[in-house]
Amino acid sequence: MLREIRPAIIVLVLLTLITGLAYPLALTAIAGVLFPKQAEGSLIERDGKVVGSAVIGQEFKDDKYFHGRPSATTAPDPADSTKTVPAPYNAANSGGSNLGPTSKALNDRVKEDVDKLKAENPSTSVPIDLVTTSGSGLDPDISPEAALFQVPRVAKARNMPEDRVRALVAENTKGRLAGLLGEPPILPGESENRYAALRGEVERTINPKTIFEQMRVQTLTDTIWEEMRYKRFGAKLIDGARVNALAVLMTPFMSFSHRQAVALADDYYSTDPKKNEKAARHLAFFGVTLDMIHAKAAALEGPNLALFDRLIANRQSANRVLLNDHERRERKAKKSEMRAKAAVSEPPVKLKAV
Repeated sequence: MLREIRPAIIVLVLLTLITGLAYPLALTAIAGVLFPKQAEGSLIERDGKVVGSAVIGQEFKDDKYFHGRPSATTAPDPADSTKTVPAPYNAANSGGSNLGPTSKALNDRVKEDVDKLKAENPSTSVPIDLVTTSGSGLDPDISPEAALFQVPRVAKARNMPEDRVRALVAENTKGRLAGLLGEPPILPGESENRYAALRGEVERTINPKTIFEQMRVQTLTDTIWEEMRYKRFGAKLIDGARVNALAVLMTPFMSFSHRQAVALADDYYSTDPKKNEKAARHLAFFGVTLDMIHAKAAALEGPNLALFDRLIANRQSANRVLLNDHERRERKAKKSEMRAKAAVSEPPVKLKAV
């Protein structure tokens, strides 16, 4: 029997030493060499004193600081060890609130936070991450939208111009991870005002009453914005192909070589009025119109535009799903309300002895 058990015991001991001792020690040593700051907890020091960690949020209440996401972490009650008390960003007890969609406590807390933030900045929609907790309760990051929402308060508290604070927010906004993961709501060259106007329009349409409807507002806004973004990218693609399209259109004419056609196309889209006017006369003579140039550019960029068309179709499909879901919930709520009213209005049934 010992002969059969011995190999199992040896394998157990070897794997315990390798995976339980050698592997963790090796990884710790490698991490300490390659990523010394992260391996030690990404600690932040000020005047030689550790004041926090870059990967764990902190609660700030002063108006001159940007406030992070709410945290649902707790700690044992000093007065009664069987109970807990709120302890925001408690790294020793990471976790969410475990409150579900029907929780009155969750909805009341969110409504209170939304009302408080609306009083702070009534002209802007409240970003969803300023009233919802993260799954860990330790998340130190907020969205660019949440940071910009707080700019007026921070600027006023620090007696600084709002534009300067906005510039600081832009400088400290992280891009995509490895250039791939994550999607900032506003890309360079896009309008924050247009995004805010779109979000306001979606919010007025849905008229959110709960935190989950607020989340649908944010999701639908970002989905529609992405659809609009693809359309803009497609338009820019055609716009960029105009010169090449015009050269292709002009080349077949007997009096133009390909090189002359390209030069004519460059002149037509030149900022020099004289060159532009001369090239326009040539186009008019040969009957080339703007619609023809646009159509040729679209034909030349066909495969790329087909990709944008698929992306737009996917976004539109997602929009329909979200709106249908909202309408279904509204119908269900109205039916429940009607049933409740009918139950109240119906007279009680009286039984009569026979």
